[in-house]
Amino acid sequence: MTRSVLKIPIIINIFVSIVHFVVYKMEVTSITQNKIHILPVSLSNKIAAGEVVERPSSIVKELIENSIDSDATKISVVLKNSGKEMVQVVDNGVGMSGEDLKLAFKRHATSKIWKDEDLEQIETLGFRGEALPSIASVAKVEAISREKSQSVADRLLLDAGRIVKSDKIAAPVGTNIQVKQLFFNTPARRNFLRADSTELQQIISTIKRFFLAYPDVEFIVIHDDSELFHLKSGTIEERLKDVFGKDQMSSLVKVNDQLAGIEISGFVSKPDKVRRARGNQFLFLNGRPIQHKSFNHAIMQAYGNLIQSGEYPLYCIFIELDPRLVDVNVHPSKMEVRFSNEKSLYHFFLSTIRKTFHDENSGDSRGENIIFFSFNNNSIKVNEFLVPALKAEPNPEKITGGLSVIDIHQVKDTTTSGMINFIKDNVVDVQGVLEREGNHKETTQPDRRMMCLAQTLFGIC
Repeated sequence: MTRSVLKIPIIINIFVSIVHFVVYKMEVTSITQNKIHILPVSLSNKIAAGEVVERPSSIVKELIENSIDSDATKISVVLKNSGKEMVQVVDNGVGMSGEDLKLAFKRHATSKIWKDEDLEQIETLGFRGEALPSIASVAKVEAISREKSQSVADRLLLDAGRIVKSDKIAAPVGTNIQVKQLFFNTPARRNFLRADSTELQQIISTIKRFFLAYPDVEFIVIHDDSELFHLKSGTIEERLKDVFGKDQMSSLVKVNDQLAGIEISGFVSKPDKVRRARGNQFLFLNGRPIQHKSFNHAIMQAYGNLIQSGEYPLYCIFIELDPRLVDVNVHPSKMEVRFSNEKSLYHFFLSTIRKTFHDENSGDSRGENIIFFSFNNNSIKVNEFLVPALKAEPNPEKITGGLSVIDIHQVKDTTTSGMINFIKDNVVDVQGVLEREGNHKETTQPDRRMMCLAQTLFGIC
């Protein structure tokens, strides 16, 4: 009897073990039968790295953006073997605490946005929280950062995205990130890198955008122990001279115009100083380097027949507008953007640059064919004329961003009634405005007639 009692716990343990084994086998079978499953973090980071980290210049871009967002006034970029062996970016920005430094290497961890509404008005260069974990997943990283309130800095060592060491060391205020052996764990990606000279040129091209976008920031660039650039902070004119030389600077014309809260400024080549090669064409939106085919086309169209086919101007154009009118969350590289009023901005570009050449006595006055309507509170601005808007208001279905444009080349019927109807259909909903034939001038120039008709509609002729 005693032996039977002693055997009971043994039997129970054996039974429980069998049940656990059966349950485990059922779970494993269930997992292997599922077609859809959640990827491991290490694998998902490598996939994200494929979008964010294409080559060494991608790392340089992401790290410089972080430095600028941290209010750095001095940024140093150190390269070895064209960035294939090492990319190091050192700044004197606000730095991070030890906890924040660890969080920075987690996916979708960011200090730039907090809520859904923040995505509609991005004012920083970075915001996605993908760059650092993506970079770390395909390289070996050393990250050092110190806030002003700290006496020592925090340091992390990461290998393929895993933190292998965390300690504290002496370092100045700011952040120092060193990325080594890019794509060491994805050899196929490394094989797709180009020749050293090509990769270095890509890096220089990337850094130049930040040179021009932030002339108030001091930049130092070192490659294989040789200093390539050391640009002191200064004005945009001084920075252009440093980057392109005095001769090139003297061949540029200043561009500056404002309309409906949108400002376009910068420099473009004189028509007789263009080159036969592409390159050195820069667009910036609220300090962000961007690529935009439509605006590039508008700039080229503004030159018209002043330059020949195969000739390309140098330009450095800055666009400042309400961030709510643009979507920068289009691509992980953040170089592509969408505008809510792209068509109007296209014509604004076209007219502004043509006007610049006209002011320089180039003889091209086609910009006069463009009529701008901008709406603000109780007034309407028709080109340079401020008009009371007591009898007209914007058509919300056709006006975006407070700005609309009429190009007379779009008008098929250039009679009085045809032009009035065109304005009604494309610009404003006119309330109680009579087509007063005696209150406008008939001229032989369609653009002048359009202006007078617009003024007639607004009740000032």
